[in-house]
Amino acid sequence: MNNKYNIVLYAWNLFGQSSSPSTGTPVVTPEQSDQLLNSGFTTVILWTLHIEANGDFVYNDIPIVREGTFSDQFSGMSQDITKLKSSGGVKKVFLGIGSGGVSDYHNITNLLQTQNGQQTLQNNFKALLEAIPIDGFDFDLEEFDQDYTNTIVKLTLMLNENYGKEITYCPYNIPDFWLDCLAKVYQENNQKQIVSWFNLQCYAGGAYNDPEAWVNKIKNYQSPLGISDESAFIIPGYWVKPEGDKCPSDICQTFSNLKVKGGFIWNTKDIFASEDSPTLCSSPTTPTDYANAIINGLNRNIPGSGDSFMDMPAEGAHLKTLTLYSGDVLDSIQADYGTAGVMPKHGGNGGGKTVIDFATDEYIVEVSGKYGNYYGISHVAQLIIRTNKRTLSPVGMDNKVSNPTSFSFVARSGEAIIAFYGSVGVHTDGTEFISGLGVGYRAIL
Repeated sequence: MNNKYNIVLYAWNLFGQSSSPSTGTPVVTPEQSDQLLNSGFTTVILWTLHIEANGDFVYNDIPIVREGTFSDQFSGMSQDITKLKSSGGVKKVFLGIGSGGVSDYHNITNLLQTQNGQQTLQNNFKALLEAIPIDGFDFDLEEFDQDYTNTIVKLTLMLNENYGKEITYCPYNIPDFWLDCLAKVYQENNQKQIVSWFNLQCYAGGAYNDPEAWVNKIKNYQSPLGISDESAFIIPGYWVKPEGDKCPSDICQTFSNLKVKGGFIWNTKDIFASEDSPTLCSSPTTPTDYANAIINGLNRNIPGSGDSFMDMPAEGAHLKTLTLYSGDVLDSIQADYGTAGVMPKHGGNGGGKTVIDFATDEYIVEVSGKYGNYYGISHVAQLIIRTNKRTLSPVGMDNKVSNPTSFSFVARSGEAIIAFYGSVGVHTDGTEFISGLGVGYRAIL
């Protein structure tokens, strides 16, 4: 699956194992890891590496590098990482460093203060990177018992200069601290930025974060940062929580309201848990469901196959009537803008006819529903229209649809949904249907 966005997944203990069932660290099965191959995620971050006070490296619960020697217990990790990238969907594999409730960066700080400590870190990183083909590291600093600016800058420069690795940061608070790190890295690296992007935590302690506010902080920062595309630099992330308040439909809706160029999901443990316990969401979910949720939200559409269509109403046109045909699924859609013109009918005449008339001061604020496979072909299975005045009954019964996935496209403040575009598919018997759907937005006049 190819897409134009940076779609990131945090994979807890992927290719690792738990030393004890009591630790809570998940063991990821080969069948689960294979689900990531063509899921739509472009970057996978193996979570997480810890740095001990003596410089030893620990992958979650298990030592992975000691005194410059890579552990035989992880001898299969190199092959696993290579396989993960073999399909071409996953472009990069990073290794996280740090987490909440640990002392990793405190230990790194102490090690960097002595010649022996620096040598220990370099020997261990060398052994790690000779053993596994990762592309970079993700810094998850959640310790603020002291100022770690110099530590972050030194570690960034060391891993890039000595080993040629990419670096990302995973902040959840204190934007000025992280931007100061960026500025110093840029300055000390001859006005070239090493850090590729921020994985901005928008959950737990970072639930208050506004990705666009971080974009604006980068644009307006007092020192040069060497970032050419601020909206691509901020990659906001959301937690697939056990309570199920971030199911794929929620993720899709969230990203449809963001002006960014990627997103991340925390984390595989809870995605895989939903396969065994569908009570987390309305049905079991997979990594593909969450990658698609981000992509569809950013695209503000559901991709489909067949002949494409795009309604282009005149400037200032008001949607007067929407005519839909549906049965088990959505068969067709046609928009009437009154004096501004009637758009062509897209799709066939299957099922029953639904006509929605809009008042002169009424406009659409949300289009939601479900899509999935109907007799092996992707269809829009159900459509729900919500206006500034009412929510209409679902169109399309969502019958006989396998792997139904919810979607939601919501107009931003000051906008209305004014037009539709998508794809029309054709069954072998010649009947037409809506296979993909997107919406167009305009400012409310």
